[in-house]
Amino acid sequence: MAARGGRDVLHPMPRLALPAVVLVLALGFAAAGCGSSDKSAATTTTTSATEAWADSLCGSVSTWYTTVTADAKALTKSPTRENVQSTAKQVSDATKSLASELRDLGKPQGEVSQQASATVKTLTNELSTSADDIEAATKNVSGASGLLTAVSSVSASLSKMSQDFTKAWNDLKALKGQGKSDLESAFKSSSACTSLQTTVSSG
Repeated sequence: MAARGGRDVLHPMPRLALPAVVLVLALGFAAAGCGSSDKSAATTTTTSATEAWADSLCGSVSTWYTTVTADAKALTKSPTRENVQSTAKQVSDATKSLASELRDLGKPQGEVSQQASATVKTLTNELSTSADDIEAATKNVSGASGLLTAVSSVSASLSKMSQDFTKAWNDLKALKGQGKSDLESAFKSSSACTSLQTTVSSG
């Protein structure tokens, strides 16, 4: 820990769990087959509506992912107490916004709509809890040990997010109706999911 202009500075910056989130999303979408060029599944009204649902889901996650990774990268360049607190607040706000958007998604159409909605609801609640934990961990931080504890707590919350995302994606991919899952086809056909996969893969 060093002082710079009266501010606590942490060197070296403990590595946050964002790389785990990157890996989770990349593996999740790769396994789901997102970005496939096969559009033949999107030929019915139900599939089209489900694809729109997938677009909304991936679009919201993409906005969150871009914000959180940018904040984390900026923090590693200037790991002061003020920046740790500011970044934690921004990450918390972005996560709360994502949770709100997921909450408003509603149910996709198709045979597995109820299960998919329940999965997203669970993820929403978990993200909201993690957002609150991140914000709480960085309040009233003082001194070297306090800053280290705050960063460790934020890292733990981000790691939990990656685990929650893993479970949610795996649960969604595992949903099956009669034959091929509508969601599986929707994720493959969704332009937002393809874009998210590209963003995640490029890191």
